[in-house]
Amino acid sequence: MSLISPLKRVARSAIAAAHRASGVLDAPFYRNTRLPQWSPTFVLGAPRSGTTLLYQVLTSAFRFAYFPNVADQFYQCPIRMTRLTLPDQFHFTSTFESRYGREQGRLAPSEGGNVWNRWFPHENREGFNFTPANFLSEGDLGRIRTTIACFEDTFSAPFISKNVKMGVRLPALKALFPDANYCYIQRNPADVALSLLLYRRKSGKSWWSAMPREIEQLKSLSDLEQVVGQVYYLEQNIEEGLSDLPGERVLWVDYRDLCRNPRAFPAQLEEKFPLLRDFRVENSDGIPAAFKISHPRTEGYVSAAELAQLKQLVAARFPDSRIEDV
Repeated sequence: MSLISPLKRVARSAIAAAHRASGVLDAPFYRNTRLPQWSPTFVLGAPRSGTTLLYQVLTSAFRFAYFPNVADQFYQCPIRMTRLTLPDQFHFTSTFESRYGREQGRLAPSEGGNVWNRWFPHENREGFNFTPANFLSEGDLGRIRTTIACFEDTFSAPFISKNVKMGVRLPALKALFPDANYCYIQRNPADVALSLLLYRRKSGKSWWSAMPREIEQLKSLSDLEQVVGQVYYLEQNIEEGLSDLPGERVLWVDYRDLCRNPRAFPAQLEEKFPLLRDFRVENSDGIPAAFKISHPRTEGYVSAAELAQLKQLVAARFPDSRIEDV
């Protein structure tokens, strides 16, 4: 019998115990429940739709509070570890490089998945991601709001988050932050679905990233049908969640427009969300004039016949105006 699996289990248990113990470092921040000073901003979209690029542009153009990689690494004490790591007068400047949503650097903005997963349902724990409005307890609501308020204090700026699972957490998120603002990015659904399929086949995973509310309807389908359904239902969940919000709190973004003229988006955000005008970075020349509009390569993982089938599945789900050739 191999000792690798038992040793892995012991190591994981030890690491989990260490994380739980580290929570004492943040305990003083939760003695009193607090509310954020400013309306938080959430970047929404299906995985592989350009959410990371939009996040990089916005955190380069504005002074924002956010969960950096160090907070996600030390997720039971993210406030303390961020304050210990953050230098005075710090402003993040993106490299505009990332790998599956992650940019390198301890202070680079992260999805904060490990932090958010302390309170929201996770596929490996609860088996789902969709979060009803009444899912969070009063204690959880208070701790999340206090966490965001503390990060605002740390950065002296309003909070922003990009996490693709927030799109299916909108019912709870709206109850949590009734005054939040949202940036919702969309990309050619055929590109998004193909990118999800490629990741699954390269990694050997049977599912990857956010689960829509309709996950049970997708489980028995082929992987081609699953990725197209994943994109379709995630966008449906997001748009349903945003439908009852006033227009001045939602900025819709087209991935192609973002790539063609990323320097235009900070001004659009200021116009849509005036509170951010005071946090605009004077010199944001580090944002490139344009980004290449990328299309995933099949790289031998998807046959020509499968690609044709994927296009047919996308055409059956999405309007022609959303679809470009892959």
